[in-house]
Amino acid sequence: MTQIKFDIEINGVLTDPTSVKLSDSTSTFGVKRNDTDAVVVADDTTMTNESVGVYSHTFTDPANDLVYTYAVEIVYQGEILRYQKSRTGPVTAASASNNDLTTAAKVKSYMHLSDTDITEDALTVYSSAGDASAATVEVTASVITLIITGGADAGTTTITLGNASSDTLSEVVSTINSAGGWTSTLSGNGSADSSDLTITASTACLGISNIVTLTYVDNYLINCLIGYATATIENEIGTHVVSRTYTDQIYNEDRNLDIYLDNAPITAVSRISVGRERAMTVTYNGTDSSSATVQVTSLSVILKKIVSGTTTTNTLLHETYVTLTSLAAAINALTSWESVVTSPFGTWPTTDLVIRPGRSARERSVELEVPSEEEEDYEIHEDEGRLYNPFGWGTHHRQTIVVTYTAGWTTVPGPLEAAANELVKFAYQKTLKDSTLKREEIGDYEYEISDSMGTAMLTSSSGKPETSVAALISPYIRISSSMGI
Repeated sequence: MTQIKFDIEINGVLTDPTSVKLSDSTSTFGVKRNDTDAVVVADDTTMTNESVGVYSHTFTDPANDLVYTYAVEIVYQGEILRYQKSRTGPVTAASASNNDLTTAAKVKSYMHLSDTDITEDALTVYSSAGDASAATVEVTASVITLIITGGADAGTTTITLGNASSDTLSEVVSTINSAGGWTSTLSGNGSADSSDLTITASTACLGISNIVTLTYVDNYLINCLIGYATATIENEIGTHVVSRTYTDQIYNEDRNLDIYLDNAPITAVSRISVGRERAMTVTYNGTDSSSATVQVTSLSVILKKIVSGTTTTNTLLHETYVTLTSLAAAINALTSWESVVTSPFGTWPTTDLVIRPGRSARERSVELEVPSEEEEDYEIHEDEGRLYNPFGWGTHHRQTIVVTYTAGWTTVPGPLEAAANELVKFAYQKTLKDSTLKREEIGDYEYEISDSMGTAMLTSSSGKPETSVAALISPYIRISSSMGI
């Protein structure tokens, strides 16, 4: 699950306003997916008041690896203030990630586990070729070699571990079964990396009576728990840890002197733009539709039309159409859609387009905008992830502030790595005590632990490792990860 947490300070003091809700300016959503624009949390959802000035809302993720846009509406002394930001949900953790706080090797060392300790059955294999005279299977660090001697299926089949078509155990089993004269059955976790298969010398396997069981080092469970531990800690401290580059689009009132970025510590700011400028237009000229809209997300431009009750959606990814010129060409290739690029923005990247909700393009032009007015009068407060402008951000009532910056640590701080190791150890030991474990608490988070380790549930609770983990991560919690009023 994903939790949105919002701290509200007035003159540096945590304060309760009149109300805090998840609601965008168009009353369309509280939280929505950026890839499909689907509403995940309904508009006008009241956030939970955890304590004075501290508000949160937790929701169930429809899938892993999603990026959301959330909008917060604050009413204070009769004035409505709005903030709209992005939030990353849980990530799939089947294999190691460069952004994890620790590694399987470090966790195993911390827990005094050897590869032998976590070796499990992976799959069974035998040659079912009835007219063969011999058959063998061999596993090296990089390939599985299957050899049949004699008969109609005689020959060698080589499966390269790590290839896109055979990088999981389930794909290896499927590949073996598709080879003539071979039969395989999955025993381990189908999503586990095939590269974790144990090296096995050439072994005879002709006929079911000579079936061979291949084993693997079960790093899958550990990597899953590392991913969960990383997400747990990052959500608690209010920032991603490993250094990377971000572009935040922030909708802010002009009287605010401070803006808070999604991540900290800030190590570099490459661009800050205030305001926006028309870069291209999109129009639906057809007369057959009852509705036609254009929407910009962080990943794509989405065109939707409804004709005779049927909805047609075209999602044009930024990574496919890199420049505004190429995007316009793709739009113009669609029936009844038209796009015109404003000079000189043709070579500008599509990733610069300002995020906007769906707007009607039916027989009218929708303006797609890019950031304008480069801002230079600001101070960087690195550890807080805060940018301060003594003159205020922008000259208009509402501003789109676009910030491209780098934040995080190039080396994971030791206490955060230790906290991740401890959380993984705690959860791993629970699975050993009860393989049917359904629910265990970790810090402020409650994990639903099933055989597939598929679902992480966030609730307020008090888990056993809370004290040690809390002490490790406490210095890194973003006290000022709120929006100051």
